[in-house]
Amino acid sequence: MYRVRSTRAVGALLLALAVSIAPASVQSSEKDVVFAALLNDPDDPDLMLRYARLAIEERDYEAALATLERLIDIEPTSQEARFELAVAYFALGVDDVAQYHLDIYKGRGQLSAAEETRAARYESALTDRMASFSISGSAEAGLVYRADSGDFGATGTLAFNMRKDLGGARSSAWLTSARIFGLKFPEAPSDDSVRFLVRTGPSIGIDGTALGTRVQPFLTFDIVEDSGGADSALSFGAGVVYTKPVNEDWSIFLDAEGGFIDRPDGGIDSGYLAIDAGASWQATQSTGLRFTLRLQHEDSKPGSVNSSRVEGGLGFVHETEVPLFGEGYDTAITGFARFAKDSSADGVKDDVISFGANFRTYFSSNLYVDAGVQRFTRSSTDPTFDDEDTIVAFSAGWEF
Repeated sequence: MYRVRSTRAVGALLLALAVSIAPASVQSSEKDVVFAALLNDPDDPDLMLRYARLAIEERDYEAALATLERLIDIEPTSQEARFELAVAYFALGVDDVAQYHLDIYKGRGQLSAAEETRAARYESALTDRMASFSISGSAEAGLVYRADSGDFGATGTLAFNMRKDLGGARSSAWLTSARIFGLKFPEAPSDDSVRFLVRTGPSIGIDGTALGTRVQPFLTFDIVEDSGGADSALSFGAGVVYTKPVNEDWSIFLDAEGGFIDRPDGGIDSGYLAIDAGASWQATQSTGLRFTLRLQHEDSKPGSVNSSRVEGGLGFVHETEVPLFGEGYDTAITGFARFAKDSSADGVKDDVISFGANFRTYFSSNLYVDAGVQRFTRSSTDPTFDDEDTIVAFSAGWEF
C-alpha cells in the first residue's frame, strides 16, 4: 500500500514543480506589456526599471543592460538601477564592472538590512571569483527526526571549497571540495555514521571563456564510518565532468566516475562505475530545474554478487524573498524526486522512491537556517529489504 501512496506523493510533487514554473510565461507576457508601454513613453524611469528586472528574470541580460545604462544616464543616483546593473554584469561574468557598480551602490549608504545583506553576498562572490586563490565553506549543526521509528538525532556538517586560478586563455582553475558529515542517534547508536568526502581537479574552459563549455577531470576519496558496520567503506575514484551551455537557458552535463570500494567490516569489496547525464534549465534568474539519469554498477570480487542501479531524478530550486519582521530575507526553496531500480545477480530487485523539499533563509550575508523533509520507500522482491521512512530536519549554519 505504501508504494501507491509514494507514487501519488511523487505525482503531487511534480505537479507542484510545474505550478512553480508557470509564472515564467506570465513574466514573459508582462515583459512584452511593459516593453509596449516603454515604446509610448521611453523615458519613464519606473517602466525602464520594471522592464530591466523582468529581462534579468528571463536571463535576457543584454536587454537589461541597455535599459539600465540608459536609466543611469537619466537618473545617475538611482540606487535600484545601480544594483540591477551589478546583478546583470555579475551574471554575465564581467566581474570588474559588476564590482564597480556594486561599490557605487554601497558607497552611497542608507541601505536597509536586507539590501546590505544582498550586496554583501554579491561582493563575497565577486571577491572569490577575482581572487587568485580563495577558500569558502560552511559549518552547520541541527536536529533530525525519523518519523517512522520515532528517533531524534543530531547532525553536523563542515564543508570547504578551494579555488586556485591557473590563468591562461582557457580560464582554468583548480577546484577542491571537502565535506565532513556526521549523524548521531542517542537511542539508536548502531545508526550513527560519519562521512568524509574529497574531490579535486582542474576545471578547464574549452572555448576560452569563463562561462562556456568546461571539462573537469578529478580524483575523489570517500570514507564512511558506520557504527553498525554494514555501510562502512573506503573508496578511491577518478572521473571527468563535462558541462556545455546549449543556450542562455539550457545546459547539458556528463559526470563519469570509476574506482574501487574497500569495505573493511566484512562487507563486499568491489570496483564501481557511475555515470550521471542530464540537463539543467534556468527558467528565470531565480528558478531552475535539473534532470538527471544515473547508471551505476558494482563488480564485486569473485564469488560475490554484482549489483546495478538505474535512477532518474528531478531537482528544483527557486530563490525568493520572504518578509519577516518588516524586512525581506533571501530564501532558497529546493526540492527533489528520484526513482531508482536496483538489481543484483542473485535475482533480488528493488524499487526505491525518494522525494523531499528544503527551505533555507538567510538572516545576514552568511547566517542561515534550514528546514527540510524527505520521504523514502523501498519495495523489494525480498520482503526483508522493504523499508520506508520520513525524515524531518532543522539546522542553522554559517557560510564563510
